[in-house]
Amino acid sequence: MQSKSEAGADQTPQANAGNAEPVRWDARRSIIRIVVSLVLFFAFMATLAKLAGPRIEAAGQVFVDKFGLAGLALGTIAADAFSLPPPPLFYIVIVATGTESHLVGMTVISFASMGAGVLGYHMASLLSARPFFRRRIDATRARMDKLFERYGVWAFAIASATPLPFSLMCYVAGVYKVKPKLLALVVLFRVPRLLVMYWLVRAGWMTGSG
Repeated sequence: MQSKSEAGADQTPQANAGNAEPVRWDARRSIIRIVVSLVLFFAFMATLAKLAGPRIEAAGQVFVDKFGLAGLALGTIAADAFSLPPPPLFYIVIVATGTESHLVGMTVISFASMGAGVLGYHMASLLSARPFFRRRIDATRARMDKLFERYGVWAFAIASATPLPFSLMCYVAGVYKVKPKLLALVVLFRVPRLLVMYWLVRAGWMTGSG
């Protein structure tokens, strides 16, 4: 007759294998969704460039002439700190399709977005008292909690590769009162996401207008 400890030793690997398989499947499915969404976004930008490229480029130039780099910075802060429209993608399109320095434009957007994330973190307790923000924060917390259960503190880094709005991630970080080191991780992972968006806009635009 097997002892309880021996029986438990026989069952544990099977239980672990059963738990690991859904996690691997969920991760694989998430990667597929991300890849598909990137391909669709690239195709959308190429189509947009083909159908309305000159008009969008002209409108972007008007924005730059009127508001300059300060407009890019303030618009990005409004979008990423307060979830106000238009989204950061609007400003990335202006830079990626414009004639001004793309390096300077994306640097301004990146620093503005990171600063907005820190601002959103510190304003989380105030914003969460507003019904509009509270509903969105609660919905994001439910998704973040699932990531926390599986990946711990790396949940924020993984979430940065998903469609979750950056502003809401920072609000959740503020509600959880995460440590400064983790907040820095959340903010820094924003930059690669912005650069990927820029590259997709630029590549799609060149494909559609070429």
